Amino acid sequence: MGQAELNQIKAMVGDYRQFKLKFVQLVKHSQQLARDNNLPDMTEGEIRGNATTWFVMDRSVMVRFGLVHAPDGTFRGRIDFDLPPKPGGDLPVTIFTLYFDRKGNMLESASDAFSNRRIIDEHDVPFILHRFLTKFLKMLT
Repeated sequence: MGQAELNQIKAMVGDYRQFKLKFVQLVKHSQQLARDNNLPDMTEGEIRGNATTWFVMDRSVMVRFGLVHAPDGTFRGRIDFDLPPKPGGDLPVTIFTLYFDRKGNMLESASDAFSNRRIIDEHDVPFILHRFLTKFLKMLT
């Protein structure tokens, strides 16, 4: 293995770590928001690996983090909010997907490049949770 490949591996692992930290911050801000506002029907579990389970209105929601390539060759963070598979199904149902860049800016897609909302800003977390809950309630009907 050449030095160039080793440097690319180190960069990818470093990128993953940097993006995952933003995911952790979003989960922590969400937990704090639920506690501070006495929202007992919205609780977040501990992060295990790249995922956590939230319990929203008596439903289990898996919140998973990963990386995707943007069209410009850089990485974007991706957070999927999934309901468990339906009976007889083997795949979870994605309710909402949230993308973000290296700075934590919330993006509409992996190819998006600008946002004035940040997933790591406690003041923007209510906006993100509102979008998630809106899609969550639509999915249930």
